[in-house]
Amino acid sequence: MAPASSPAQISQELLAIIDGSAQRALEFARTCPVGGAPQMMEVFLTKIDEHVWQFQQEAPLANWLRQQGMPAPASKLDAIMHDLATARESWVAMYGGMLKTQSALQNIWSGATHFATQNILEATAYSIAVYDKWQTGMFDLAESRCMLCHYPLDVPVPGGGYHIECARTRGLIR
Repeated sequence: MAPASSPAQISQELLAIIDGSAQRALEFARTCPVGGAPQMMEVFLTKIDEHVWQFQQEAPLANWLRQQGMPAPASKLDAIMHDLATARESWVAMYGGMLKTQSALQNIWSGATHFATQNILEATAYSIAVYDKWQTGMFDLAESRCMLCHYPLDVPVPGGGYHIECARTRGLIR
């Protein structure tokens, strides 16, 4: 039967565990996706929460050791948890900024797309109007119709023409 570990041994072992976990958390924190997509930051925050959870698992033992007169593991754990909480607040603020930026970019693209689409539609409508006017003019010439009111001319005029009233309306005659 193995002898029970003393609080001093448990304290040393717990400090080693805490140090190892802190090193892993620090290495992971250095991978913070600054400037990345918000989805990357969501994954990052989830993994940071997993590191925090690992530290929380050590809290009951650290608190027991504090009651036994060995506050080092609990003090170290408290400092790490405080640092992680402060860092997490900053990362959550960064995440909020990423979401705002992404939303602003989507609004910019939406506005640009609307502007471009509107311009294309207006240009297309203008082209159709020009074509329709040209086509109507060609029919007027081919069918001897008035170039203004598009009714048949009383007397066909080669090259097109106007009714007397339409010519007056256009200011071609007085």
